[in-house]
Amino acid sequence: MSTTAFRDRPMDTDSTQPPSVLVVDDDTVSRLVLAHMLRRLGYAVVEADDLQPALELAGAGDFQLIVSDYAMPGGTGLQLLADLPPDKRPAFVLVTGIAPDAVSGSADATRRADAVRSTDTATSADEPVAGRRRFEVPAGRTIDGYLTKPVSTRAVRACLQSVLTAQDH
Repeated sequence: MSTTAFRDRPMDTDSTQPPSVLVVDDDTVSRLVLAHMLRRLGYAVVEADDLQPALELAGAGDFQLIVSDYAMPGGTGLQLLADLPPDKRPAFVLVTGIAPDAVSGSADATRRADAVRSTDTATSADEPVAGRRRFEVPAGRTIDGYLTKPVSTRAVRACLQSVLTAQDH
């Protein structure tokens, strides 16, 4: 398992500083696709492929937003959120392949889904949920947004705009 961190600049730069986003996902294709979407939307993107490099980058950087996969070999996105340094409180968006309303089976899976359930609904059955609602997590931190894989540019744009707008207020 590699613990590599990737840095890049946004595709569109201007005189104002673009919002900085840390994208965390162990799946290379998912991470690269999401990072590419964000760059095209004008965000400054830094990538990490697992929990430990993400914690190191988050501790050293000044990110407005962290977008993290839920399940990774080194830990979960919720562990990342819980382990962030106390002085680091960026907005946090959880990305997962577990659709909150589609989870069934173990009590553990149901609890995970309940922890990230959103009241927002998608416009069609084929479209992932992209909402902004604050979810309490055990560490006293909050999840500010939720995206279900596969993500679309439209869902990412809507979710992040909503999260960053709420963060400004």
